[in-house]
Amino acid sequence: MKSVTLSLLLIMTVTASCKKSSDDPPDTDKLYFPPLTGSEWSTVTPESLGWDTAAIPSLLSLLEENGTRGFILLKDGKIVMEHYFGDNLTGTIPFGANTLWYWASAGKVLTATLACIAEQEELLDINAPVSDYLGEGWTAMTPDREAAVTVWHQLTMTCGFDDSVYDNHNTAPEYLQYLTPPGTRWAYHNAPYTLLEEVISAAAGKSFSDYFDSRIKSKTGMNGLWAKTGHNNVYYSTTRSIARFC
Repeated sequence: MKSVTLSLLLIMTVTASCKKSSDDPPDTDKLYFPPLTGSEWSTVTPESLGWDTAAIPSLLSLLEENGTRGFILLKDGKIVMEHYFGDNLTGTIPFGANTLWYWASAGKVLTATLACIAEQEELLDINAPVSDYLGEGWTAMTPDREAAVTVWHQLTMTCGFDDSVYDNHNTAPEYLQYLTPPGTRWAYHNAPYTLLEEVISAAAGKSFSDYFDSRIKSKTGMNGLWAKTGHNNVYYSTTRSIARFC
């Protein structure tokens, strides 16, 4: 059974940051960003970049064999390669440039970016207790232990909750139980990370989706939407939208 991760949209981004010397500033004059609306996007060919084009077929075969759906490779923001593979989930419609696909856990970077924007706008303090935004009783812990969990711990997955509970995706208080002091143990635990959306919403004074649309989606020209999948909130978009964000 193919890994879910390998079924996600895959993007390799080669930008001006890939320079000969790490001490050289990026040449912003060479960076390109597509218009916020429409399908226009400048391209550049692998041949013009002096790349080994003979290796491209084997790369595409590797991607397809590992369940990749959409692949874009950028150089300084311009598209060098763009390929789509296979069918959608129903197996009836070819996967293409306009097909929405789920980001899975890659969507966490969207949430983290929005949290940073909220802090930059002085709406959110990532070092503050989560209780400042969600109120008391958002966990099953004692008030003192609960107050020790900060937004930073959510962002770094170091809240100290017991991730071996029956449903560690569930954000209900009874599933957020103490295991270790926050900041002392890392665990890939979705529930406290999902609650970041409520933290950001409380800090911004509007819904998470509205704040996301106004601060990220409208600024980058991304398309897509957040959709509930069980207890998780998952982002769906086109491959090009991931490239716009990257």
